[in-house]
Amino acid sequence: MQETIFITGATGLVGSNLANRLLHRRPEATVVLLVRNRSSTTLHSLRRSTRVQLVEGGLDHDGFHAGPSRDRKALTDRVTEIYHVAADTRFHAPWHELESINIEGTRRLIAFALECSKLRRFHHVSTAFVSGDRTGRILEEERDVGQAFSNGYEKSKLHAEAIFDEWQGILPFTIYRPSIVAGDSRSGATTHFRGLYQILKASFANLLPVVPGERSFPLDVVPVDFVCDALLAIGSKTRSIGGTFHLTAGGKTRMPIGPMFDLWRERAARHGITIQSPRFVPPHEFDSLAPRETRSVRLMQHLVPYLNQRTEFDRRKTEPYLADAGIPSVPFAAYYGNLIDFAIERSFGLRSAETESKDRSHSISSP
Repeated sequence: MQETIFITGATGLVGSNLANRLLHRRPEATVVLLVRNRSSTTLHSLRRSTRVQLVEGGLDHDGFHAGPSRDRKALTDRVTEIYHVAADTRFHAPWHELESINIEGTRRLIAFALECSKLRRFHHVSTAFVSGDRTGRILEEERDVGQAFSNGYEKSKLHAEAIFDEWQGILPFTIYRPSIVAGDSRSGATTHFRGLYQILKASFANLLPVVPGERSFPLDVVPVDFVCDALLAIGSKTRSIGGTFHLTAGGKTRMPIGPMFDLWRERAARHGITIQSPRFVPPHEFDSLAPRETRSVRLMQHLVPYLNQRTEFDRRKTEPYLADAGIPSVPFAAYYGNLIDFAIERSFGLRSAETESKDRSHSISSP
């Protein structure tokens, strides 16, 4: 069967890496990208391929928009797989905007998928942080257990996952939950400097006298190549249909934030950059902060839950797929230097007005 793969969110970190892998690994496939802006710099490398087609549109309309009805019919007649990566990842966006894109946008894309007569799989990229304020071990099959949320983004992604319950046995879907997604483990390349990078960026700009968390807190960070490779490996097996999978780091590959900062300072010194050592202050000590330290905490306020909430994302369902495909869980320390080198070489995007204009999100799991 001729493959036509439909991808949303191809201008993001996960989406662009996923699209490139699909083009490379499926040489006969046509890849259709739903985009808002054809001139996006992220699309330049993808557009070099004659097997890439762009469809202008979005998920925030009355009915999913993919061009005139005749074009939509031509598309639904040939789409064999859908990768839904797009999301509004702003932590504190108005709820109606998050609902429109992340929840109702998912409904619209499912409606589109149900029109696709040749569809084999609907791949939905969520986030591990649908766990909200829970602590301890989080199982892949768990969803809504009454947790509260740190922000509207987490809540909206949980609601989006719940939609798929309506289509069990009808729509062949799989849900993937990455944790904090960083750049490529080998090249360090990333399309944005959000999430983990916001901490380093603030330090780089000498705006971080304190880190709002304890030195021993382990961050769950995964490189984008691991996320995409794991997603493709899991999604290639029919037994994963209907399942939810944690694309997370796991206990032994995580790094406490204290040693992470030590390595950051050491790596920056190789570039001739001196990074000041911050104090690590847990939330219960915030009241004792000096004014400049209080401003620093406010700058990082949206990240405070992710630097203090001790969770471990269970991967028992994911592990067999990783083992079958030979996908290792690379320790953060092994590739962290590559992330730092790439970020410093580009000044964390601080010198690029274009990058800054796009850096409006406070996403930890930015797709």
